[in-house]
Amino acid sequence: MTNTPKGNSKKSNNINKPTTKIFVTILVIAILVFIVKSTNNKKNVNLPVTQYKSFTNNIETSSNKNDIENIKQISSDARGQKNIPIAFSQLIPTPPVNDIKIDQYKRVWIATENGVYKLENDEITEFTIKNGKYPFPQASCIETDGKNLWIGSLFGICKYNDSGKFVDQTSKFSLPSNIVWDIKSDRNNLWISTQKGVVFYKSIDSDDESPDYSSNKDNRILIDNKTTNNGLRSSWCTKIARYLNFLAVIHDNGLSVLNIGFPVGSPNAWKNLDHTKLSISRPINDMAFDGKNIWIGTPTGLMMINTELKYFDSRFSTELISYSELHGLPSNNINSMIFHKNAIWLGTNNGLARIRNNNIQTISDISGKKPESIRKLAIQGEGDNITLLWIGTKSGVQFINTQMAD
Repeated sequence: MTNTPKGNSKKSNNINKPTTKIFVTILVIAILVFIVKSTNNKKNVNLPVTQYKSFTNNIETSSNKNDIENIKQISSDARGQKNIPIAFSQLIPTPPVNDIKIDQYKRVWIATENGVYKLENDEITEFTIKNGKYPFPQASCIETDGKNLWIGSLFGICKYNDSGKFVDQTSKFSLPSNIVWDIKSDRNNLWISTQKGVVFYKSIDSDDESPDYSSNKDNRILIDNKTTNNGLRSSWCTKIARYLNFLAVIHDNGLSVLNIGFPVGSPNAWKNLDHTKLSISRPINDMAFDGKNIWIGTPTGLMMINTELKYFDSRFSTELISYSELHGLPSNNINSMIFHKNAIWLGTNNGLARIRNNNIQTISDISGKKPESIRKLAIQGEGDNITLLWIGTKSGVQFINTQMAD
């Protein structure tokens, strides 16, 4: 063993003390710099509502080609991730949201339990029965035909006019029921789902302020369980959609799909998924089409109809592929669905998720603005430009930039 002289030991200790102080000082400074940077980054993560205008200025309209293409295998930084953290905007307060639609002027329209709200240039405008700008106490759905805005409610249907008000049009449509759940347009034609069937109106004249749509019976077709010889299983119709050459209807007994090239009165033209036969939970909340298959969302999970839509007439079977919390969904209760960027986006009772390339990915929040139970989803913009996913809840709306998920 080598003995160290006492003098050398004291000298060594004197050298180590200032070195230690310097090291501690550098460490403290580094920690402070890290905290400052983290705080700044956290501030920048939040997407304030005032940024909405700058987002929408970059959004260009498109023909939405993804809706008619098959799901493509695409690679991204997010592939393989089960959770994708991104920033959510601040909540824009409204009553409980039932529907969201973006019109040709990039205005965001929100149907709520207390009327209609419009977001334009970072400003919210209310249309309610109280302020005299809306005829009903509630709004259940919104649709645009490229010129006019149509609103459905539990009390009828109305149209937005140039004077900045919604005008009651219920008496002009001769609806089978004034309880309107959904409206879809293919520019000149309107499809309206009600408590007593779906009504199809041909050759709607958008420029006429006060037409009587029921005066020409040839332009009005009622589709219910009686006119279709029970091809449509139920007349209580809640959601409708046009996919390729098919009409899909969600109703009280399940889902019915019609090839519109055949008479609606032919029961053989309809294909049905019944609650009782397939043990599908009632009600079906929403549906989406990925270019090949129809997806349906229920209170107990997500299902995909395994028959491609183009083969419904010739090879239809009732085989379903199901997804649930066991497979990675944030909740089994699927309230809203939309197909966007080769993925099915899901609004659930416990947040946002998407399915892409057969992978379930939850979307988590890094901005401290996580949405509540999601009631409705809507897309603004497509293609390579900025695209916003609007999220409706019981307390209002907020949005994310979907490119942040890639």
